[in-house]
Amino acid sequence: MSYLVLARKYRPSTFSEVVGQEHVTRTLANAFASGRVHHAFLFCGPRGVGKTTLARILGKALNCENGPTAEPCGTCSACETITNGNAVDYFEMDGASNRGIDSIRDLTEAVRYQPAMLRKKVYVIDEVHMLTAEAFNALLKTLEEPPPHVCFVLATTEPHKVPNTILSRCQRYDFKLVPAQRLTAHLTKIFTAEALQIEPGAIALVVRESGGSVRDALSLCDQVISYVGTADIKEASVAEVLGVADRSLTTRLVTSLAEGDARTALEAVAQAVERGIGEVQLARAIVRHLRDLAVMQVAPDSDSLVEGSADERDDIRQEAQSLDRMRLIQMFDRMVRACEELGQTQQPRLVLDLAMIDVATLEPVVPLGDLLDRLATLERHLDTGSRGGSRSGGQQRKRPATSRSPSRSTGRSRPDARSDRDSRHAAPEPRSPDSVADAPGQSSRPSNAEPPVPPGFEEIPHPAEVPGNDTAIEADIAGAEHIAAETSPVSSDVASPVSSDVASPVSSDVASPVSSDVASPVSSDVASLASPVSQPHTARTPVMPTRSDPQSSAAPSGPEPAAAHSGPERPVETDQSAVQPPDDPLAEWERLLDRLSDARKNTLVGLYEPGRVLRWDQSGIEIGFTPSMSSLADMATSSDYIDAMKSFLRQHYGRPVELTVRVLTEEEATSMEASRSVVELNQLRAEEEHKKREAEVRLHPIYTKVIETFGKPMKEEINTDV
Repeated sequence: MSYLVLARKYRPSTFSEVVGQEHVTRTLANAFASGRVHHAFLFCGPRGVGKTTLARILGKALNCENGPTAEPCGTCSACETITNGNAVDYFEMDGASNRGIDSIRDLTEAVRYQPAMLRKKVYVIDEVHMLTAEAFNALLKTLEEPPPHVCFVLATTEPHKVPNTILSRCQRYDFKLVPAQRLTAHLTKIFTAEALQIEPGAIALVVRESGGSVRDALSLCDQVISYVGTADIKEASVAEVLGVADRSLTTRLVTSLAEGDARTALEAVAQAVERGIGEVQLARAIVRHLRDLAVMQVAPDSDSLVEGSADERDDIRQEAQSLDRMRLIQMFDRMVRACEELGQTQQPRLVLDLAMIDVATLEPVVPLGDLLDRLATLERHLDTGSRGGSRSGGQQRKRPATSRSPSRSTGRSRPDARSDRDSRHAAPEPRSPDSVADAPGQSSRPSNAEPPVPPGFEEIPHPAEVPGNDTAIEADIAGAEHIAAETSPVSSDVASPVSSDVASPVSSDVASPVSSDVASPVSSDVASLASPVSQPHTARTPVMPTRSDPQSSAAPSGPEPAAAHSGPERPVETDQSAVQPPDDPLAEWERLLDRLSDARKNTLVGLYEPGRVLRWDQSGIEIGFTPSMSSLADMATSSDYIDAMKSFLRQHYGRPVELTVRVLTEEEATSMEASRSVVELNQLRAEEEHKKREAEVRLHPIYTKVIETFGKPMKEEINTDV
């Protein structure tokens, strides 16, 4: 007698023997018990899960001599003939080879005749989706109203290709893949019946390679039994004969990849390829093992979620505890991409090797939750506010032109007073002692001596450069600049309308510690800075306040600096008297910030520019920050920055100046809206300039012509910054 394969030898003969399809067998058994058996069935599902087997059991249940019954005897002539495949009234058709309309026409002609030996005629059409559209249409009438002695069973692996007209005339049953545990128990039972010894790991490997198909699993078992002969079946033998990666190989690969040992991983890949394991299969085995590890990390007690024996699950559970979750997810993502690339390349070995190197050298990624926590911490310290600190960058930060000159935004060129002044610093014209002595109001000095540096331009030691200071000051500076850059809606290059009468020359007779070559014009109408004026000036350079000459008509707008002395230099005599308050504190504060910018002290500019001048009297200066700028105020009130600012004020005015910085309350910030900071003042100037430029554009002849041409005003926004 010829050998009968395991798939046919152990084919179920009753509904109760079918593995993993209880939802189908229970429904059919209840239908027989209640006498409500349908005349047409559609069995859908993947290969090897029991569709044709259940069709035969259904035929035997309908024609058993003890039936119709849900438990056919299997010993009567009807059951035996159907099992042996020689029943004259049980027809199994292949839809792929009988797909035309002629085959369906013959079928519809034959169904009219009574069965020859059985109780009912049963027509099983396998792979029914292969029928043509004409064949389906020819089958519709017979399928909907067949003779009472006929039953149809249609089976397919692709139900989406079956027309809806066929689906609506059948009872549909969807088969599913057999779970690993059920299939493992079924194979163990068969090996016990065959008196064969097999390791649990070997069964798990067969089950994994079968993919939930009972027929595929039994076919692999036949292959393994033929390979080992009478010896015990071990996992290594199964892996070798099937050409797949066993659990030990995948564990070795994953462990080496997790430890960053690319050499060991490449050696394992080379050994696997020599054993005949394909690159795609190896990559998929690694992905499957990584998935099992990830599942064990989040659900260590759910054994049903991981395929394998109990010992294998314990090993996976221990391995999962030793791996970092983020590292595991990184490895999984990269290996999934490697699987996709392997399916599209003609050099799979190269792709797999490079994927191993890439996975082994992956850099750790900070978890998203940690990043969110860090962002939340930063948000608690950073507020919305000005962007004054964004003007500086690197060790030497250059402050862009602020919104004090309309020509900056309109594109019109103008002489740069600051550049002109700097050029005079860089290359002073040589003068003889006589010419110096003849100049009124100036102190004499040797001809070969360098011009004295104005106090406002003397270098102030940065807090971070003082020995002993914490290097975290640099981080505070970057934080302040980041706050100002992200929060201020005011552009530093936006022009603002300022009175053209602001710039007025300073008398050459003014006694000042600043050289006459460096003297800058001082505003006679400086109070007008607080409110925009219609006519913008073309060039205004922030100046350092100087002591006024009795004969000069220009009145000083700020405190008087110490007078320069002729002859040899001597220490400055500190005047302990208080600084006289200026007429316009905001304008004077703005000029001080300009001097800081000229001296490249942009960090101090960024810190104190958003502050409001609350008080400027003989006792000192008080600066206030709104509650939204509390984080910036915390840095501005640090002793390092306060000392640096006081040092600058002392050099500027020639005497100590008390500086106080605090945070306003909500009530103070609301009630003191008239008191603005330099940033807020620049914003008002920018808005006023924008309105002015827009009005100019609307009065332009071209705009008027467009309105006349189209008959209605233009509704789009006018860009005045072009």
